[in-house]
Amino acid sequence: MQSLTEYFDQPLEERLKDIHNDASNCRRTFERNLILSCMLHYERCESYDKGLHQKLENYYQQGLLYFDINYEDIVVAFVFLQEELDVIHNYKNVHKKNHSNVTLYEDFLNENRDRYWQIDRLTKDIIREGSVSFDKYAKPKIGEADMNIYEMNHKLSSLFWLTKRILLIRLIKFKEKEPLSQNDLDQMAQRFDFELYKDPVIYTEFPAEKLRYLKTLKSWLLQEIEKYKRTMEWSELPMVFQVLQDYANELVITTKKSSTQSTSQPVNERKEKQLDEIDYPKYIFKDFQAYQLFHELAMELKSHTSLSFLYRKMSEYENPPLIVVRDAPFREWFNKQKYDFRLSVATRTHQSTSNPERELLYKTAKKLIYQQES
Repeated sequence: MQSLTEYFDQPLEERLKDIHNDASNCRRTFERNLILSCMLHYERCESYDKGLHQKLENYYQQGLLYFDINYEDIVVAFVFLQEELDVIHNYKNVHKKNHSNVTLYEDFLNENRDRYWQIDRLTKDIIREGSVSFDKYAKPKIGEADMNIYEMNHKLSSLFWLTKRILLIRLIKFKEKEPLSQNDLDQMAQRFDFELYKDPVIYTEFPAEKLRYLKTLKSWLLQEIEKYKRTMEWSELPMVFQVLQDYANELVITTKKSSTQSTSQPVNERKEKQLDEIDYPKYIFKDFQAYQLFHELAMELKSHTSLSFLYRKMSEYENPPLIVVRDAPFREWFNKQKYDFRLSVATRTHQSTSNPERELLYKTAKKLIYQQES
């Protein structure tokens, strides 16, 4: 039986032969070599042990591949990736003619450097299970007599821990751009009751205190999300963090003049602001009224969740559909417009975004638009 030392001492092209000139095999090859490398270092194991291999692979798939040796934190994916790139660099210096599997493997490693850096960073954060600091932020602003901010702090810590873990697993499985599953959303709601903390019963008769509390929660959430964005060097928020940002933005919504106020304007002023019926995108919308309905609401919506609801409502829950294209071409068109928000990832389902407030807003706007046109 080949020992692990012999395995890593063999020529690089031998270690990469299972790629078979197919880039889609690079990920599995990297993961296999990563696990075998961990086995080699884990208790100085010299020979292949199927049981240990399976154990470490399970740790990796669960986002738990992490070592604490001599009080030094060691997270291994990005470190091993760098080592593999060094091996490739040395290989290319010796072999003037590149082996195709080596080239494919090198491309995979370079394309996913950021991914494995994030995996290591998130793994360390999750293992340490640090607490958030909502209580220290909120106490001077809202006190502790009304809300149990210490219990809330515990729930927010649990929510952020789960949020990072969901992202970690999605990065490991190369699924970070897919819409969140209902199971993910349900788990987040179990950790932190979004609806309860959006409208606490204790503030029912105290609107001023409720507004101060909501502004405090919103401000803290947005600061915490921004902190992670800077630390992780994200150019755009991962979808699971986008869910938190959407929730925060909807806690306190800045009121603007809405479409319901336009009917009270003088006729000549309304004409100046009227949408150009000739130029509306006919390949996106069923008719001009559908476009006007979307436009009026989209001007007010500032979150991925709200815009997801609007798109799904108009494209899937109207008969005939008011938006007549699928998600990808719709987002491509939307992101070229001058709205204040961008849909960088796929829209969420109607089921996961609908609530009574959005349904009522949509129903009211639709009634006004279509009455105005009749």
